Amino acid sequence: MERLQRRSWAYAVAALASVLAIVARYSLSTIFGEVAPLIPFVPAILIGAWLGGLGPGLFATLIGTIAGTYFFLAPHFSLHAIAPHEAARLVVFVTSGAIISLLIEQMHRARRRAEVSEARLAAILSELPVGVGLLDRAGRFVLTNRLMEPFSVPRMPSTDPVAVRQWKAYDEHGGPLDPGMWPGARALRGESVSPGIEFQYTNAEGEHTWASVAAVPMRDEHGTVDGAVVVIQDIDRIKRAAESLAEADRRKDAFLATLAHELRNPLAPIRNAVEILKRRGPSDALVRNSTNVIDRQVDHLVRLVDDLLDVSRITRNKLELRPEPVAVQSVVEQALEIVRPQIDRLRQRLVVSLPREAVCVLADPIRFAQALTNILSNASRYSLPETTITLSASECDGHAVVAVADEGIGFKREEGPKLFDMFSQGASSHLHSQGGLGIGLWLSRRLMEMQGGTIEAASDGPGKGSRFTLGLPVYKEAAAPPPPAGGADPGLAAPLRVLVVDDNVDGASTLAELLRSTGHRVETAHDGAEAVEATERFAPDVMILDIGLPQMSGYEVCRRIRATAGGHRLPIVAMTGWGQDEDRRKSAEAGFDAHLVKPVDYGTLVRAVRQAMSARRGP
Repeated sequence: MERLQRRSWAYAVAALASVLAIVARYSLSTIFGEVAPLIPFVPAILIGAWLGGLGPGLFATLIGTIAGTYFFLAPHFSLHAIAPHEAARLVVFVTSGAIISLLIEQMHRARRRAEVSEARLAAILSELPVGVGLLDRAGRFVLTNRLMEPFSVPRMPSTDPVAVRQWKAYDEHGGPLDPGMWPGARALRGESVSPGIEFQYTNAEGEHTWASVAAVPMRDEHGTVDGAVVVIQDIDRIKRAAESLAEADRRKDAFLATLAHELRNPLAPIRNAVEILKRRGPSDALVRNSTNVIDRQVDHLVRLVDDLLDVSRITRNKLELRPEPVAVQSVVEQALEIVRPQIDRLRQRLVVSLPREAVCVLADPIRFAQALTNILSNASRYSLPETTITLSASECDGHAVVAVADEGIGFKREEGPKLFDMFSQGASSHLHSQGGLGIGLWLSRRLMEMQGGTIEAASDGPGKGSRFTLGLPVYKEAAAPPPPAGGADPGLAAPLRVLVVDDNVDGASTLAELLRSTGHRVETAHDGAEAVEATERFAPDVMILDIGLPQMSGYEVCRRIRATAGGHRLPIVAMTGWGQDEDRRKSAEAGFDAHLVKPVDYGTLVRAVRQAMSARRGP
């Protein structure tokens, strides 16, 4: 309706302008005579076309044609007989009027299309979930949407002395990012900055907001940069959520480390007590069996704690691998040494087939053995007593392949890929649950993948057993010699003066009793200050020192002893519930010769002491 009224008004103005043209031409007849009789109607055409487009322009042309023919072309006051030379004038006038009207109509249409495009662009920009601003080549904002308004200034912040203090970004070294390297400035130099750079923006009220800023250059038809598009995304919630998650993750890691420490501390005296009972050689079969049960359950608890910590390290990409050339046969022997008591207890038959020639891989032998141990432990756990477990190793297509097959509960084909998910135990395993946290297979897969290996599972169905296959690329160079067996007790030259420092009284007393039973003279201390005093008074040959002590930490005790005269010659072994990589680094920096994580079997302790004494005093 409004447009119709506007066009009607344009027609009326065109008619009025044509009438005024007639009056003006009459008034000037004495001056111009017969010259340019139709020229006064051209402004009327322009006015009509400008106000209303093609229709009013043609309408003014029609009025001018009729009025000019009647009033100003010979013969005057007639519309019938027109002189030939006047007809030519009339044709030129009509053609010119039509062309003028058409050109102005095209201009109006182009303007309307531009207005529609701008309206659509404005609508799109207003609905975008990010702030968008257009910069001209001088760095001034010429267009911004609603979400850009809280951040925008007349010029891009990197060139505004006030705004530059409100925005802070940091380079890869943690230092402030130079404003010349901010996205808008770089885009005006022809660079695209995407993904964006994180900024901390401070508004006039002092409130901080995190935003990601990206920018791309705009170029003209010659490829010259004539502006830039700047996009700002409010990431404050994301950033704060990430910070909250990081803090929750840090607390989780701290909790797991503390949990492991608190679980290991009571396990240490239990293991010491078991070792004492074993060395006393009880004749009662029930006591021997009970001692073995306690020992096995301690091992089980230790593996659960270690698995939990390994999961935490892997998820944070902080698990350190130490790859070296190692024979697959050596890794198999390490895994069997750990799992064989479980297999023997269930009277299961173990069939092992290994190649005669060494098959070497480049892997962390401890982590490779850990992955294989989890597979063997599951094969035993989910198989009935007196069934058969088969372990074979071979070389195939340039890969070392270790396969473990059992006659256990098996699984459905569709359950295969899910077995390696975190906390997954399979539908069938719930019917034959033997404990566990459901992280062993996930951990084994990640350990193999981190070393460039693979692990696969197959089964013919529930009740038909399982087959797990581990693979690693063959390494053609010679493997390192296998580590010494862990079960043998090499013994210590007796008698030694041993100082045991542990705030856990049971842990200290049981370890002291175990050492005394092998002929050594032992004293105990239960805090840091007492440890330093006992070192001066007792003059030990070796110190076994806990780290988490009251009053003074084990780190500080070690540093103080090392600072004394002759303190550099004292072998000091850390035996603690703290076993994270950071704990090991700190103990090495403090001057410890070895770092053992509770509970420690006696053979491992003896080897650590012997190595520490050899390093400090020579063989």
